[in-house]
Amino acid sequence: MGNSTMYDVIGIGIGPYNLGLAALSYERSDLKTIFFDQNGQFAWHPGMLIPGTDLQVPFLADLVTFANPTSKFTFTNYLHQKNRLYKFFFFKNSKCLVLNMQPI
Repeated sequence: MGNSTMYDVIGIGIGPYNLGLAALSYERSDLKTIFFDQNGQFAWHPGMLIPGTDLQVPFLADLVTFANPTSKFTFTNYLHQKNRLYKFFFFKNSKCLVLNMQPI
């Protein structure tokens, strides 16, 4: 038998669980990982995002935050890196305020 490589983690399919696992394991230099998917590129909900709509998933449920809130792969960190954290925060909260101010 030729050269063989031992992996600590092998992921089959890059769905939500393995995407989170890949992100978390990337930050651990002691793990050797490999992930496989039948598609040649990653697409999140392909064909399902209609313009003007939101996914109904809390932004803290980004597959990484609850396991490691300081991860560079959190949605909050992404917003911070893109200088969009305040805009996102006030946009989301202003929508809630407007909805709460509607007469009953």
